Amino acid sequence: MRAFDAFSGIGGFHEALRSSRNLKGVMVRAAVDSDPACKLVYQRSFGEHGIFFNDIFDIGIGDREGRDLGAVDLIMAGFPCQPFANIGRRGGMDDPRARTFLHLVDILKTYQPKYAVLENVQKLSSFDSGGTYRAVLTALTAAGYHVEPLDLCASDFGVPQQRRRLYFACVHKRFRKLPFKHRLPRRHGRFRTTWHLLEKTMPDQHIVPPMTSRTVFKRNTRWQGDLQIDRVIARPICATMGKWHRANQDNYYSESYVFGPQPTGWGGGRDYRHGEPVRRITPLEGLRLQGFQDDFLRAFEGISNTTAYRLIGNAVAVPVAQSVLEWLLAND
Repeated sequence: MRAFDAFSGIGGFHEALRSSRNLKGVMVRAAVDSDPACKLVYQRSFGEHGIFFNDIFDIGIGDREGRDLGAVDLIMAGFPCQPFANIGRRGGMDDPRARTFLHLVDILKTYQPKYAVLENVQKLSSFDSGGTYRAVLTALTAAGYHVEPLDLCASDFGVPQQRRRLYFACVHKRFRKLPFKHRLPRRHGRFRTTWHLLEKTMPDQHIVPPMTSRTVFKRNTRWQGDLQIDRVIARPICATMGKWHRANQDNYYSESYVFGPQPTGWGGGRDYRHGEPVRRITPLEGLRLQGFQDDFLRAFEGISNTTAYRLIGNAVAVPVAQSVLEWLLAND
């Protein structure tokens, strides 16, 4: 089975294929991402076999000139979330960046793979009173697909991260075998809690500076959420977590938690105590929270922490993607 990894990022979908015993017959023959850092990490991790497009618009569709993608059976796409995410302008389909989704739909119409799996932020379902969500479903249906929307959280798939995402599992109508007869598989991961995946160290470069802590742990009525640190189940990893965001948005852990006993509860964390050493998560811990194996970190050699956080925060959670892919193909 030939797969196309659209908006590949660092390769969360590709890693899901590689780490699955049930998907060994699926080979990625092409990928695309416009971010040079993503391309570097991707090719270091998976090799330079196949085609790597630099832009989704380089792929030919219909009468539009471009490089031919060739025959594909599966398209995987974590299409850009900025038009729909909480953070940012939330322009929806009126955002110029939403053109990438519409071009992806045209690729589906042109190459008609049997399967497609698309991923985006959960807020897409509520943006514009559900109008954007309905537009996505309508576009995929018009492209010839039966669509099963899935609202999934990473913490249900073996990684301690409260990361909710929408997946659109698509089967071309000419292959329809719905309703699905198998249930979506849940899985157990390597790390039960954040305490289990944290490196037992407090690197100076990751400790919140004293002056910065005055902002990071200061409550602001304009921001939602609590300021708790030491969360047993992490908040969603943000692409901008290298910027020392407030504690209601990013994940911070104290020295007493990192070196302390295994937590017994499954709830949130606790309030920050002034003056205690607290650090952000490291790039390795970020990869673990997204379900990547530790050796994936080698692909980030020479890449700054700020860039690494951005790439990791934009990635697809590997165990969730793996479960969706296995489930979709098992129902064939």
